[in-house]
Amino acid sequence: GCADNEHNTLYITGSYIGTDKLGITASPNGGNGIYYQIHRAIAYSVVGGQLSAERNIISGNGKNGILLRRPDYTFGTVAVINSYIGVNVVGATAVGNTLSGIATEDSPGSLSGLGLEIGNNLGFAGAPLPPTSADRNVISGNGAHGISSNTTNVQFSIKNSYIGTNAGGTSDLGNALDGIKLFATGNADIQIGGS
Repeated sequence: GCADNEHNTLYITGSYIGTDKLGITASPNGGNGIYYQIHRAIAYSVVGGQLSAERNIISGNGKNGILLRRPDYTFGTVAVINSYIGVNVVGATAVGNTLSGIATEDSPGSLSGLGLEIGNNLGFAGAPLPPTSADRNVISGNGAHGISSNTTNVQFSIKNSYIGTNAGGTSDLGNALDGIKLFATGNADIQIGGS
């Protein structure tokens, strides 16, 4: 898939990760579709984009669709927008990742924090913007949880995403376990839903 821990600002758009070139069937990576840890100065990164051509299909991978590791030395924010995670290119059928659609993991001994904006974009200097329909994710069909986190010092916002349904929100594709499973210790600020 894609692994990175060196860049302060990262954009991943218009990619098919874990599927065939048409985004219909699995062509899995053995590990995570995307593995990312912010490593250096205060940074922000965006997975996906608001245009149709910028949508990521992150499905069929051998571990998680996206795995984010809490930074060692700084506070970083990652936005996930307009991405289909665990479904095919039109969001109609499951092409699940083996584990969770989006997961986070701790960095032992770190005093830093992780901000995760699921379903709304970031603006200047990484400030969250109000969510729009162009930011909506579909996170369904995965082999564990839709979204899973067991991380200290986190700021989570989960909005504007279809979790466990097709892209139209009209049929059930499920995730094998919980749609959202969060276990946060330390300083935690969590918002699910709203605008």
